[in-house]
Amino acid sequence: AAAGGVEYVRSEDVDPSMPAGRYEIRLLRGGKNTLITSGPLVKGEQVSGMYASNSYLAWSLAAAGAPRQRIPAASTGGRLHVMTLAMKAPKIVLLNDDAGGISLSCGDSFIAWGNGSGKGDPGQYVLDLPSSKIWKLGQAQGISLVRAAGNILAWALPPKSKEAAPWRVSKWHGPQDQPL
Repeated sequence: AAAGGVEYVRSEDVDPSMPAGRYEIRLLRGGKNTLITSGPLVKGEQVSGMYASNSYLAWSLAAAGAPRQRIPAASTGGRLHVMTLAMKAPKIVLLNDDAGGISLSCGDSFIAWGNGSGKGDPGQYVLDLPSSKIWKLGQAQGISLVRAAGNILAWALPPKSKEAAPWRVSKWHGPQDQPL
C-alpha cells in the first residue's frame, strides 16, 4: 500500500484476461483504478517482486533459467525497475542473479534488496536514488534480506551457529563511500 492506495501487478500468470507477454502496475485509490506503468515480458519472464512506498515504486522482473552468475547487459537475467509516480520511465538495474527470490524494500531516498533465501547472488544492496549509485552492504547465503523505513536500514548477517541470524541496523546517510 502506498500513495494513499494499493499498488498491484497484473500479468497473464495472475490475471488470465491480460495479454501474454505484458504486465501492468496499477494504483487503486478512492475507487479509481489508474495505470502507473506497463511493459513487455519475454517468454518465461515474470514480475517476481514489488515494493511501494509513498515516494517510490520498485519491482523486479525474473527470467526463467537465467544464468546464476554476473549477468551481461545483453542477457535476459533479472532486472530491478525503480520509479516515482511522477516519472515517465523507470531506472533499470541489471541484477547479479535471476531475481526469482528477490526481497525488496524502500527507504526515503533509496531502494534496498537481497535475494531472500534463493540461490544465486547472496549480496545485500542499496541503490541511492539521488546519485544512482549502488552499495553492497554484505552477503548472507540463504538469508539475504534487507529492510528499510525512512532513513533506517536493517540487514541480516550470516548466522554463526544454528540460532537465528543477527541483524545490523544503521541510518542511511547517503553516498559516503565508494559504490560498487
